[in-house]
Amino acid sequence: MRLKLLLLLLILSLTSALGSPSHADVRFHVKNCTDQSIGYWTFDGGDSLRIIQASHGTLSAFHPAEKSGESDTRFHTISCETGSHCQLYLHPSEFFNKTFKYNIGKNVYMRIISLVQFEYDDPAIAAREGTQYALRFTLSSGTERCDDPTDSYASLAAE
Repeated sequence: MRLKLLLLLLILSLTSALGSPSHADVRFHVKNCTDQSIGYWTFDGGDSLRIIQASHGTLSAFHPAEKSGESDTRFHTISCETGSHCQLYLHPSEFFNKTFKYNIGKNVYMRIISLVQFEYDDPAIAAREGTQYALRFTLSSGTERCDDPTDSYASLAAE
């Protein structure tokens, strides 16, 4: 009797798992147009505890002068497993040990155009806020080259 019950539970579990719709990956694309390597890691959009990384890797630095005749680099396709967006963390290798976070959606193309360090012009704000660090980027629905003009961009402040 116990064996039959165990077999029935096993069959029901397999049927349920095989019959349920699978979660599609949230894929997006990132291009690093800076002269610094940038480490990245992602978490699923709804993972508020950020316990299990969905993916990780490094976006190589871009040095157009070293690549004879090349004026562009490739997009890297990155993903997480569930949700409508991914939590993307970016950590440039030589940029004051700063990390930048962005919630990125499906099928978006992110072009990282610069890493900047600055201080506010107002002495009172500069004294209170100290040195600031920003990652500047563009988002689009299609590919962009590193040397494409940048009419506007978004910025992430370091965490």
